[in-house]
Amino acid sequence: NALVRRAGGFIIQLLPNTPEDTILKLEENIEQMPFYTDLLDMDYDCEKIIREIILKDFDINIMDSKSAYYKCNCSKNRFRTGLAMLEISELETMKHEEVVTECHFCNKKYKFTAQDIEEIIKENNK
Repeated sequence: NALVRRAGGFIIQLLPNTPEDTILKLEENIEQMPFYTDLLDMDYDCEKIIREIILKDFDINIMDSKSAYYKCNCSKNRFRTGLAMLEISELETMKHEEVVTECHFCNKKYKFTAQDIEEIIKENNK
């Protein structure tokens, strides 16, 4: 079994009219870069990777930084909207028992009662 020790990455977006020599130096720095996971294992943080490897030999000024985090934007209402897209016949078969939906990103579960399904059916019949 393979395990993920650490994960990370970066995106570089060049501004219009970036000089060719800047692009070449940036490409050279990235080609010589160790694996990102290895850098994390060596206790490099994002800023150190940027300063010492990716933008090595560039005059840089980091003006702001923010921590990245994952936040799922699922909600019961979003799943309700998904249920409302089903055929009425499918909803009719569901209305006799509780329906549980699960977000594939955060694993949160949302329960819909028979009454909830009935309301969806009524709204679809309008």
